Amino acid sequence: MAAHAATGTQTASSQAASSSAFALSPLATIAVASLYVALYTSNAILMKLSRDPISGKYEYNPVAVTLMNESLKLAVSCVMIPPEAIADTGEALAWNNVWPYAVPGLVYLVDDNLQYGIYYYLKPSEATLWANVRVLTTAVVFRLLIGRELKYLQWISLLVLTVGLVLAHDSGGSHAHGDALTALTPTPPPPPPARVIAAQENESVAGFLGLNVGHMLVLLVAVVGSFGNVFGERLLKRELEQSLHLQNAKLYFWGVVLNLVAFLWYGWASESVNVGSVLHGWNLWTFCLVFVQAAIGLTISVIFKFLDNIFKVQVSSLGFLATVLSTAFLFGAKPTRHFYVGAALVLGSVYAYNLSKSQKPSPSQSTSQKGTQQLSMEQHC
Repeated sequence: MAAHAATGTQTASSQAASSSAFALSPLATIAVASLYVALYTSNAILMKLSRDPISGKYEYNPVAVTLMNESLKLAVSCVMIPPEAIADTGEALAWNNVWPYAVPGLVYLVDDNLQYGIYYYLKPSEATLWANVRVLTTAVVFRLLIGRELKYLQWISLLVLTVGLVLAHDSGGSHAHGDALTALTPTPPPPPPARVIAAQENESVAGFLGLNVGHMLVLLVAVVGSFGNVFGERLLKRELEQSLHLQNAKLYFWGVVLNLVAFLWYGWASESVNVGSVLHGWNLWTFCLVFVQAAIGLTISVIFKFLDNIFKVQVSSLGFLATVLSTAFLFGAKPTRHFYVGAALVLGSVYAYNLSKSQKPSPSQSTSQKGTQQLSMEQHC
């Protein structure tokens, strides 16, 4: 019994030491969060600046931009792989360790293509508003796939976070705030192929089904995107000792392949987007956008490996608040009272979630847990 208990203690100690060895320090966590918020804000501003100044439209193919930033992330990851990891890539690059990384890449591609229906049935501002449901879907998928139990206060905090984001997105009828929200709207995908457009020309059907279909697609995209993010986190954490850069190389390899297929498909099927050149319609801000989006992807990989999806949801919310304030300063878009109320709820929910996360169990709970563990050991012996 004593030997068994000692073995169990050593195993638990080794597991704790292993996980703590890969945990980020509080200072590093703050640095990652600050970097992500800065990149998130820069991405929204560059998306606005990359539009044509006269028409206000995107003259480039967003699929080409995604293809280029995926290629850049792949190149950076390959260069950053440490020599010791390169010497031990045999098992890491075995097919059974490579193909799972195609799952998040495929999920992200499906996510992007589902934006067609969302932008057809909903206005961009409405689609962005309803996209906040991803906070809750991420928490649910995170609980199911990762298996980490969240406290009741943490669930309530995430619910308050969702309500806060909805209020912060709500323009309240302010045209000025609508301009700020436009800068936050994700880059819309290129128009569907001509035959898809022809099948959607019945405006009476769109008007009759618009609300329900649009909202159902938003929910579907939220679930699919959450699954992709949480599955990606699970992949990166499955082998903590493996180089993150090597894992990123496998992930972005599939990103390049899948987006290249999508780019070629649009070139064949779409008649309304000029895909004769990858760089068609680009300006200086588009090149900057590629670098920023690549940096965002690499930062998210760090978050998924050493932190988690809930952390990403929270820093994305803070990034949204920073973006609204930045666009208000740069473009003269005045946020409404709804924004400030929502911002207060977002900040409060983030604080409450992390406060409950850092709380230690009460002495009575600790005594109860010890008694349960001791009883279990006695029964086992």
